[in-house]
Amino acid sequence: MRHYSNLIVIVTFFLFSCKKADNQIENTTQNNFKIFWDDFDANYPAFQINNINWDSVYTVNFSMINSNTKDIDLFNILKSSVFVLKDAHSDIISNQYGSANYGYTFVRSKPTNFPVWNTIFTKYVQLIKFNHSNATMAYGKVINQDIGYFLIESFNEVKNDYYMIDTFLDIFQNSKAIIIDIRRNGGGNEAYAQIVASRLTNQAMTYRYARYRIGPKHTDLSDFIPMVLMPDGKIRFTKPVILLTNRNTFSAAEDFALMLKSLPNVVHIGDTTLGGVATNPITKTLPNGWTYRMARTINCDKNKVPIKGGIAPQFNVQISKSDSINGVDRIIEAAINKINEK
Repeated sequence: MRHYSNLIVIVTFFLFSCKKADNQIENTTQNNFKIFWDDFDANYPAFQINNINWDSVYTVNFSMINSNTKDIDLFNILKSSVFVLKDAHSDIISNQYGSANYGYTFVRSKPTNFPVWNTIFTKYVQLIKFNHSNATMAYGKVINQDIGYFLIESFNEVKNDYYMIDTFLDIFQNSKAIIIDIRRNGGGNEAYAQIVASRLTNQAMTYRYARYRIGPKHTDLSDFIPMVLMPDGKIRFTKPVILLTNRNTFSAAEDFALMLKSLPNVVHIGDTTLGGVATNPITKTLPNGWTYRMARTINCDKNKVPIKGGIAPQFNVQISKSDSINGVDRIIEAAINKINEK
């Protein structure tokens, strides 16, 4: 009986293995495109908001694919498909052909609006401390001004690093204003952004809303889910704050911008952020081994308006090419002037 039972187990395992193999999707150009298109069709949330005809993308692009389609041609077809979304959180990635991301392409066409570190920390700010563990944060005192300056270039590092804001505020809590610079900040963890922002308010503030895809139709979206900034930290700075952004400000850094823009003591100066109506991406793999990211959440401001073209500043300031060559940061200068107007 024992041998008979073992035989049943072996046969059952063999049949299950064959069934699993039969269910595997064959690696063809047509299948790779269909999987990619179908997944977005079933799960991407922002088609309606951006007035995208995803069926047309299928009709046009699938007609260009056949059994003789080369890998590079398939990659370019998938690239053109995902670029229709104009969403920097959705892309196609191949080890051979690189990453096709609309956001990177878009940013490269825009002014940098950020000088080199030496310009900031020699001409405008006396450096007091930079983060030795990852060098993405630094702070100092604006030269000849009662103003603190805090630079955050990423929200994607070690959580404890962001409590550096407490040391900064301990030094500058009696200053008349502070500048927080998130130009070049490509995002990371929204919770880390909250650590910094929570020190700038004494009351809870709803700073954005999220919506999710919840059904098969492109219009099947969840209710507006509020995201709330809670006050935290021993020192709260509620005097004037100037926020600096540029087109490289993206993702969790944009969430941070929304947090600060919900506060009455903040003025936003610089350039519009990168933007992207959808966020919270998930990464998946195609049969050919390429990966793709698909955003899953619609990001809306505190008035429930989707973030489509980035977050515009209250005062748009640009750094020209000649400014950059001559080491001039017009955006920091505008921030200092705005503080001294008060």
